[in-house]
Amino acid sequence: MFHSPSTDLRRRGLRLTPQRQCVFESLAARCDHPTADQVYAQVRRKLPDISRATPMRPGPGPSLR
Repeated sequence: MFHSPSTDLRRRGLRLTPQRQCVFESLAARCDHPTADQVYAQVRRKLPDISRATPMRPGPGPSLR
């Protein structure tokens, strides 16, 4: 069963921040299995101040590490 990222994050006691939203959008737009560095590079184009650790932190799905 599919749940939205915000639903899954709330269940884990986390918020859907703009940074997490951008990571989720980046992943949803891809057809491959990107590395955390690839996600970071793509997200950084939209959010230049994003922490390098953000795409590596676990979200509602598996970690990118």
